[in-house]
Amino acid sequence: MRTFLTLLFLTCSMLLLAQDVTVTGFDGETHTGGSTINKTVEFPADLSNVSQILMHISLSCPPGGCDPWDRLAKLSVVVDGEAMEIGRYATPYLLSTCGWTLDVTDYRNYLTGTTELASSIETYQNGWNIHTSFDFIEGTPEYEYVTVTQFYRDDLTYGDTLFYSINIPDYDFMVPENAEEVVFRVINTGHGQGNTDNAAEFSQKTHHIHVNGEERFSQYLWDPNCAQNPCANQAGTWQFARAGWCPGKAVVPWDYDVTQWGTPGGSVNVDYVLEPFYNLCSPWNIDCTPSNCNGGACTYNSSTHTTPVYKIALQMISKSSTQVSVEEVDPMEQLGIQVFPNPTEGLLNVTMKHSALLSVEVLDINGKAVMRSNMNTTRDQLDLRELRSGIYLLKMSGSEGIHSQRFILTH
Repeated sequence: MRTFLTLLFLTCSMLLLAQDVTVTGFDGETHTGGSTINKTVEFPADLSNVSQILMHISLSCPPGGCDPWDRLAKLSVVVDGEAMEIGRYATPYLLSTCGWTLDVTDYRNYLTGTTELASSIETYQNGWNIHTSFDFIEGTPEYEYVTVTQFYRDDLTYGDTLFYSINIPDYDFMVPENAEEVVFRVINTGHGQGNTDNAAEFSQKTHHIHVNGEERFSQYLWDPNCAQNPCANQAGTWQFARAGWCPGKAVVPWDYDVTQWGTPGGSVNVDYVLEPFYNLCSPWNIDCTPSNCNGGACTYNSSTHTTPVYKIALQMISKSSTQVSVEEVDPMEQLGIQVFPNPTEGLLNVTMKHSALLSVEVLDINGKAVMRSNMNTTRDQLDLRELRSGIYLLKMSGSEGIHSQRFILTH
């Protein structure tokens, strides 16, 4: 089941609605050169009487003008040094201002007290000024306590299967004892063109969600309503349907209620399975025929033929009317595992907040273990310089659970 976020175009009449508390986030900071801007904001400390949180986003032109192209943009909160995405949108073509409102109530427990926000816009020509504000609306919350675990966030090359696997690792989510609702959230947008099926921006694909090993949901990753746009009267191809997004619109996540398959105090396994796809127009395909490619070429040229990519964030959301006790927090998450640098040229650092005895495996794209070791310290370094360049999966397991993370090895 797809649960839509409330997407409302920001108009002057909306500004007149009575709100309990409004907090300003970004206040005209300028994005240039594909930048990410961070800002610390003071949100209300007590949200027990807040029923809904609305995030307003608006853009304006900096000196020199706006970026004329549609660019992907994200708003995140920084939790333990990692960016957790709370909203995604696309900038409009040749339009000087535009705005959106998103319901971010599910992130309520991360929008309280001193909070670090991050804004990213993939802009390269001129830029944008970013403005955000948050309305905390008084009322009785449906669920006062909401925990969000973002277990996957990456740009995944789609179709170059010789070098890039499209298998996203499945995830075991520890369901809190007091959980009343558990939701698997998929945020995915397709980018790149001139490939087979004009992937991934203009390619209609159906992906699948497996729960505890069985297919339970299908996701048709396509937005056919780009013409119904709060940033209408743009230039360019803004009216054309796309893979999960439109220029000048906010991106609607796909929410899947998996409550019935998870036992409180136990776990539920989710697996996001992409539709199989092979890009015949890849420069890595020796049998590529340019005349069969939408971009008219077998090489990526940063214009009519670009790499097919999915930009994916996967989250598990647990909701409850009672507070989660310390004992119910996932012990693997408490280790605070950090893996860097990624990509790496051969030396991969692994750190933890406190030591634990863990079995460490490095798996190739076929799932074959190419390295095994043990870790019982807070810091270790894996020497992978003898392995071939490519994408690998680091799997760490112990009594606390399993931690999996994909990384890229380059030489």
